[in-house]
Amino acid sequence: MWLIFIDHNNLVERHKMYKEHKKLLETKREYKQKIIETREAAKAMDNKEYIEKIAREKYMMKKEKEDIYIVTE
Repeated sequence: MWLIFIDHNNLVERHKMYKEHKKLLETKREYKQKIIETREAAKAMDNKEYIEKIAREKYMMKKEKEDIYIVTE
């Protein structure tokens, strides 16, 4: 009985810790996924075509004597 209600590791506290543990594991999984995505993006930055694609799409850059038309759906 002592452990169930009075001790600092009682059932309520254990349940709170369990929920926090699950939340932290989910956060860890999200960060690992972000690390993987960042590593893939870093590898892609070595590719000249990828850099050119990002420059054109994101920053509206263009080559000399080239016209760009933006099409939205």
